[in-house]
Amino acid sequence: MEAAERGASAKAVAFINHALSAKQQAPEVCSAHDEATLMSVLGSQLRVLRGSASREAVAAYERAMEVVSGMAARPADIDLEIAWGVATIHLVRGDIQAASESSSRLLSEATERNRDDIFLLALRVHGTARLLGGSVCEAIGLFEDATSRYDPRMHGEFQRRLVSDPSAVTFAHLATAYAVAGNSEAARSSRKQALFLAAEAKHPHTTANVLGVLTISTVHLGETGLAAALARACREVSTEHGYKYWLARSDIILAWEDAARNPADSVDAMRLALDAYASTGSKRAAVFSACLAAEVAINAGCPADALAFLAPVRDAGERRGEWLYMPEVRRLEAWATCEADTGRVGFVLSMLDEADAMSCVQGSVVLRVRIAATRAHVQQLAKRRPKTARGEANANSE
Repeated sequence: MEAAERGASAKAVAFINHALSAKQQAPEVCSAHDEATLMSVLGSQLRVLRGSASREAVAAYERAMEVVSGMAARPADIDLEIAWGVATIHLVRGDIQAASESSSRLLSEATERNRDDIFLLALRVHGTARLLGGSVCEAIGLFEDATSRYDPRMHGEFQRRLVSDPSAVTFAHLATAYAVAGNSEAARSSRKQALFLAAEAKHPHTTANVLGVLTISTVHLGETGLAAALARACREVSTEHGYKYWLARSDIILAWEDAARNPADSVDAMRLALDAYASTGSKRAAVFSACLAAEVAINAGCPADALAFLAPVRDAGERRGEWLYMPEVRRLEAWATCEADTGRVGFVLSMLDEADAMSCVQGSVVLRVRIAATRAHVQQLAKRRPKTARGEANANSE
């Protein structure tokens, strides 16, 4: 347990596996309560090393739930921690609807049992699920509630055992929500607070988590160089401590940032980065990453590749409840379609209207700005085409 609290996840996993092996040799030395506790901590540490959607982490939590369900009385000190771990697995797997439902239940159960520590955790998970679900203002409220409740004297050590400092990571997510909402000043303020708290925590996975999450907010703010700097720092920490998930997340940002300098190789580099991310079993950032890859492909003059990047995620809203980046997916599909066939202006503009309507409902101001810019680009292309092509486009629009 001490290794887990220090952030030495690899050692923690080795110690816990040793204890579980000893239990197999002598079952009487480890009670059901002890085994459930070990499996819960093992799950949290495997989430750090392999990713929350990894087979190993999922198996650990499934075994923890199995042990708890077989006990005469559910232990109040660990069953909510296990439920939180399961909610995060839903989230990182990209099952946003399931994550929202499970974190909502966890908020109610934590309130009933007066577990303010679990309530704080559930607020962060629920806020992230609602953000990815497209409810930007609601997510901001949940994140702000979580940061206001955090007390390092009560929650600090508890959260170190469960992977990351909650306040630092929540401020990082809040920075993303503010950036999407178009509040750049608040986004930068939250980013500053997240980095300060991560430095104070002196906990490697907290650092990797904060840096990785903040890359998304900086992308939304148009701070390409800073996004790459944060990704490089995240990659350095992740390489040192073996955090495969954050390594993959960092490489996506770095490939995207490098595309402007190396356009000839950019599409293949993005494809490799997406494949590495998919190998972690996670889909939490799949839609966002596919959008970055599509943008790279369009700028490289490969609209067909852009549409191929977007195809696997274009129905993520209907399938998994991940609506936040659906306007961006539609915008990029419209842009790629126009680049591939400039005679379909009417159809492309209707796609952009659909994207704008979605982003307006969500409160995604930054996405609306991008949609407006793409519309202006499409209209400019239409003006430059020969009259015959414009006539065909008008016929298509009718």
